[in-house]
Amino acid sequence: MIIHRHPCVVLLAVALLLPARAPAQTPEQVAEAERLFHEGLDAVRANDFRQALELFRQSRHLNPSVPIVTFNIALCHRKLGNAPDAVQELFRFLAEGGAELPQRDRAQELITELSPSVGAVRIRVPDVGATVLIDGEAVGPSPLDEVVYVAPGTHRVEVRWAGLPDPDFRQADVPAGLDPPVVVTCTRPEDLVEPPVEPDGGGEPAEMLPSWPFWTMVGATGGFGLVAVLTLTFGDLTYQDYVDGGRTDQDLADKGEALDLSGYVFLGLTGAALVAGTVLFFFTDFSAEAGGGEAPAEAGEDSPVEVSFLPGSLVLRW
Repeated sequence: MIIHRHPCVVLLAVALLLPARAPAQTPEQVAEAERLFHEGLDAVRANDFRQALELFRQSRHLNPSVPIVTFNIALCHRKLGNAPDAVQELFRFLAEGGAELPQRDRAQELITELSPSVGAVRIRVPDVGATVLIDGEAVGPSPLDEVVYVAPGTHRVEVRWAGLPDPDFRQADVPAGLDPPVVVTCTRPEDLVEPPVEPDGGGEPAEMLPSWPFWTMVGATGGFGLVAVLTLTFGDLTYQDYVDGGRTDQDLADKGEALDLSGYVFLGLTGAALVAGTVLFFFTDFSAEAGGGEAPAEAGEDSPVEVSFLPGSLVLRW
């Protein structure tokens, strides 16, 4: 049911155009829209679909309440190989009254035919004050929540917030198919929670250490302390034996001095381990021992692909 091959469709389009005049349009605007519509049909007969597309767009701009014009725009996009734009216009045709017209079934057939060459993106920008684009083409101002159809592949999405000098760019990988759409949610920069900054303006916070170095120092402190106590005790006992023996056994004196010296060395190691353990205490992440964390997602759970960025967003529409 291509319009340039079937004159009956042309006649039907003209008939549908006439009763759909919106009260908001002036008679001059409606007449000009009808003239452009007829010129578009002539361009279709001449297989000049690019010119026909432009004429139908101008006609719709003057009288936007005529669904059949949108249907013809979709057919022109299809003939020009613009599958995403064709699908976009077909859904617009159905939403704006085409579901009640004879072309409804043909529109559904074309959507099914073109869907393997089209991907879907749902754009959600709940806050005001942003202009949304994809690949440099405007989608519209925020707030925004709609599905936009693009070619499968990687697309550059962009959000320009009022008051911010530089836009933010992201990439969205869009697979072929219309269901489920890739969901892109854009959030105002003011809603972001920034990480705390040190008073001295330092950079990123230091990475926390695992708990085992701290507990190693605790064990070392206890071990060195115990050895120091035992060594000093045996040193005192040995020296006391030297004194009780009339200070005549020089070997006991040397042994006692060696034990005392070893005891003081271990006492120093105990102090060093204590200081190191105290420092490690302030840089140790003890939360890992609690076994916390989010539960993994259930296998096979069906959810739409989602991409969150801040501040950035998306794609085109007519």
